[in-house]
Amino acid sequence: MAAHVPLDSVLEDLDAYEVGRAKWDLIALFYMHAWFHESQRNVPRLLVEGLNPGGLLVIEGYAGEEAAYYQTNELLRSFPDLKIVHYEDVWDEADWAPGHEG
Repeated sequence: MAAHVPLDSVLEDLDAYEVGRAKWDLIALFYMHAWFHESQRNVPRLLVEGLNPGGLLVIEGYAGEEAAYYQTNELLRSFPDLKIVHYEDVWDEADWAPGHEG
């Protein structure tokens, strides 16, 4: 079913890009856990401020013991002012690396 929703997307270096304030209905980060931890910017504040009221933040990435990975419940603690719609820590096999769990 097509929703016919216009989509403007940006693929950019988030350490240089100005996300703006109340500009985005959706911000999606996929496998950016290292950037989340290594950036000199206050990443949670940057993302929250960039969302429009009622906007959606989607984050998917690795969780685990390594410093670059998200720690258990870290994202819940990092975004205390957002309403969490869905959150889960999953130990599963990556689609692109069969046989490798993480």
